[in-house]
Amino acid sequence: MFICDFFSVVADDVRITASHISLYLAIYAQWVEQGSPGEICVDRPKLMNLSKIGGRSTYDKCLHDLHDFRYVAYYPARAKGKSRVVLRKLV
Repeated sequence: MFICDFFSVVADDVRITASHISLYLAIYAQWVEQGSPGEICVDRPKLMNLSKIGGRSTYDKCLHDLHDFRYVAYYPARAKGKSRVVLRKLV
């Protein structure tokens, strides 16, 4: 559901880069791994590894962009592994 909707929406969104798509897919993989709950706890190093994003600034920019562009809702936290992400319904 989310992946097909995501690709149909990003096809026309010129703001989205390969890094955004890769990070979204990493978040989706974590969502599935955690049992597809309403929100998931995310771990930056794990998402960076899964998405093959090598720089923290690129990761931060892409995650904030996905939030600002309303693909996800991102709730940062200072404690490791306590930041939360919600995949938004896109269509």
